[in-house]
Amino acid sequence: MAEIGPTDKKYLNNKMKQHTSDYVRLMLLYKYGGFWMDASILVKHPEELFDKVCEEYKTTYFDVFLFEYELHRSGLQFHDKTFENWFIGAPKNSIFIRDFLEEYKRALAMSLLKYKKEVLIPEKVNLKHLLDPNNDEDVYLTQHAILRKLLKDHPSRYSILYSIAEDSMFKLSLTCKWNNECFYQQLISNANNDDLYGVKIYRHHREHINRKGEEAVNDLLSKFYD
Repeated sequence: MAEIGPTDKKYLNNKMKQHTSDYVRLMLLYKYGGFWMDASILVKHPEELFDKVCEEYKTTYFDVFLFEYELHRSGLQFHDKTFENWFIGAPKNSIFIRDFLEEYKRALAMSLLKYKKEVLIPEKVNLKHLLDPNNDEDVYLTQHAILRKLLKDHPSRYSILYSIAEDSMFKLSLTCKWNNECFYQQLISNANNDDLYGVKIYRHHREHINRKGEEAVNDLLSKFYD
């Protein structure tokens, strides 16, 4: 955490740990470029993910690489897409990451609830599948809402490369209809995992697996990577 300076700390005082993580990923990506990947992602075939994105960048410049959750597309317009923040690739000093970070700083400085009520809702940012306008405790996916706001405000500013999350990262979850035990069994069976370059393990999946104990977690990892 040596990269967190006094200027950064003012945005992070008394914030939930996931909001600190949300801030740090943008700060590091803007300063250094590269990839941010949450620890809850299992990568089976890194060459199909990292190498593919890097090769694409050599021929076609882009400001950011993201995953889209296509089933949560809320409309036909591009800015209504649901882009995820658990995997982000970007060049150093990306204008997209710069704008994303500055808007997130604004939200943190205001408080995420105030930002939702005084910015997102009045500006008619589409919050479907992200935030409940009537629930004051629902601010968890503020970064996802900010992504929609940026694309709504600046429809032509950014060059975005993206992949569909359902093709790999969410494939097992959707196959199991988000059932936790089914997801766990699919992972350890390794029957259909060779065609997946990576798997995102969502919070309720992680909680279910962790309740099984350390031995089950280690067994899952060994069989998935077998």
